[in-house]
Amino acid sequence: MENQFNIEYYTLLAERIQARDADAFTEFYQVSYNDLYRYAYYFLKDAHLAQDALHEIYILVWRSISSLKDNQMFHSWLKQITYHVCCDFQRKYMSISQHEASAADNTEFLLDLREQDDCFQELYDQEALQRLEAYLAELPAQPRKAFLLRYKNKLQMEQVADFLGVSLSTAKRAVNRAKKHLRKRFGDTLLPLLLIFLSAFLLIGCIGDGAAASAGETELGTRPNAPVVYEPEAPQTATAGAEPLIVDISNRSRGYVMARYTGGAARANIQLTGPDGVAYKYFLTSSDTWTPLPLTAGDGTYQIDGYENISGTQYAVLFKETMELQLEDELLPFLYPSQYVNFNRDSKAVARASEIVSEASSDLDAVADIYHYIIEHVSYDMEKAETVKSGYLPDVDETLETGKGICFDYASLTAAMLRSQNIPARLEIGYAGEIYHAWISVYTEETGWIDRLIEFAEGGWTRMDPTLASENGNSSAVLNYIGDGTNYTTQYIR
Repeated sequence: MENQFNIEYYTLLAERIQARDADAFTEFYQVSYNDLYRYAYYFLKDAHLAQDALHEIYILVWRSISSLKDNQMFHSWLKQITYHVCCDFQRKYMSISQHEASAADNTEFLLDLREQDDCFQELYDQEALQRLEAYLAELPAQPRKAFLLRYKNKLQMEQVADFLGVSLSTAKRAVNRAKKHLRKRFGDTLLPLLLIFLSAFLLIGCIGDGAAASAGETELGTRPNAPVVYEPEAPQTATAGAEPLIVDISNRSRGYVMARYTGGAARANIQLTGPDGVAYKYFLTSSDTWTPLPLTAGDGTYQIDGYENISGTQYAVLFKETMELQLEDELLPFLYPSQYVNFNRDSKAVARASEIVSEASSDLDAVADIYHYIIEHVSYDMEKAETVKSGYLPDVDETLETGKGICFDYASLTAAMLRSQNIPARLEIGYAGEIYHAWISVYTEETGWIDRLIEFAEGGWTRMDPTLASENGNSSAVLNYIGDGTNYTTQYIR
């Protein structure tokens, strides 16, 4: 159809569907069905499975289109959903016997392949298969996916490019890069690609975004899950203030300072104002224990003000000093424990996090595992929410043990678990609409910072905080409310 690959047409169609226009969705179904069916059939080689896959695809499009941030990418986004659904159907419904039965039908394709790559030789043994898996695992996601789409799924290069959302020349370079890598690793006698087609479902399976293509990569538990806990220290080689209220700034380049109050007043207050101009207030009671306070505003000049409570809400100034900060690493403030995200090596939350992510194969998997654990095992404590006092500080182990808490508890426990797995996490406080609230953002090497915790949904990221997800069962209404982030206003980052 003439509108089928018209980017402008698809962009306008996406906008109408996002507005929940049923007529637009019907139109989309009519213009896209044949194209999507063709792709699904290429993957599944079964007409009935392809039809079932399309049913799932259209449901996901309707449910998830609010997560699409750039409507000009609608067509590519649609193909990515198609790809993921087909991969799921392969894993769920394509039996080993089906693959074995189809093996004899691939001889002709082997001959075609040799015409294209005459250096391929027929080596069919377990050692060669293991080598192939290992060598594919060495490739980045794009060339690996392009390679398998081209030779395993037998797509034309134009279709490979369309699925990956890249230009034809980029797709060709990706495939050539993969072939060059395999030739280099196998030497002059490269393993025939027939092995991929005959055993791909048994040994390699489908590849998701950022996921591994080979069984070696997608095998559960390939990501190290040993706790990595950064322990704050107070050597007092550089300080601000004086007894009874001291701020140890010795390790400020690591993204934190340590504070201690040993006086006789009800409490003291440290106010940190960074280069962003936001004043962070931290309250301390008398103790010999040092409390870590994060420096979340980045490099620059910080004002440190110390106060001691006189009576009620009145405080006397003890000191006002400044310090300069240059971080060793901008992620460090979001890896160390702090007053709001308080944990240590012996915390039960740390041990539990290690168990939760034991089957993760990447940081993104670990984030997903922790996120879903929190929303499934912690419920919102209405009584606590109604009676909580000003200055409340979360206790991550208490939240873990009781299985309930308020928004601060959810966010603090999630952040503590992530940080203990060496995944930077920001605990953010502000408003969700008109509701005073707390949520988290995470950082992974694959994605950079992802604002607010996310739901890992087919077709893309959906911004999600763990309190609303748990309390509302991940309902579509809640996802729509918080999905684009516009209902959130951040006041503080802890």
